[in-house]
Amino acid sequence: PKHLDSLAKTEWRRLVRVLGGIGLLTHADSGTLAAYCQAYSTWADATEHLTKEGYVLEGSSERTDRKYPNPYVGVANRALNQMRNFGAELGLSPSSRCRIRTPLPVE
Repeated sequence: PKHLDSLAKTEWRRLVRVLGGIGLLTHADSGTLAAYCQAYSTWADATEHLTKEGYVLEGSSERTDRKYPNPYVGVANRALNQMRNFGAELGLSPSSRCRIRTPLPVE
């Protein structure tokens, strides 16, 4: 889909090959797959920020020098939860695949 960023498009292509190859993907799944892929991209971006900046930041002002959580912690956690939810719908975890009947064996 054109609205996905470049990393989300890369993940889209990868998952279309994987899920299509085992019979778990139809055209009806495109919205769920797109949402998963964009959540993946958001999670990857937030994780990159956390790697560079750290999980705790220090603020400095005239009144206080306090530490506070990096806002990307929340971004990464929300995206990861979205990935978990959309991924379960798509059969991307071992437990969700166990509940899906496919015409081909799941590898």
